[in-house]
Amino acid sequence: AADAAHGELCETLHRLNTSAELHAAAAAAARGASALSTGGGSDRGCGESDPGCGADEAPLCEAEARLARAFVSEFEQDGAHLPAPQRSRLEALHAEAATAASRFAAAAAAPPSRG
Repeated sequence: AADAAHGELCETLHRLNTSAELHAAAAAAARGASALSTGGGSDRGCGESDPGCGADEAPLCEAEARLARAFVSEFEQDGAHLPAPQRSRLEALHAEAATAASRFAAAAAAPPSRG
């Protein structure tokens, strides 16, 4: 049961990481942050002294901009920017790899057979 739950969790996380919609939103946020930072933005981090941080319409603070760029990088490593057929193939390969890793871990944890 735990292996099945782990497999489902991995598949769900991978589907999120390959979401073209989430990738587009993160890329738009990162592009907006880059445009703002070239205009002489500050190096402030998010916090109580940054009233716009976290607001829906306010520019991103530096910590949010870094997070947006990290998300874009992760989405692209997982193929979110690929056309649908290639993204589907990559998802299938990730699922196969996760299954193989799970089987390997189970076999490595099993006691040695005596024979």
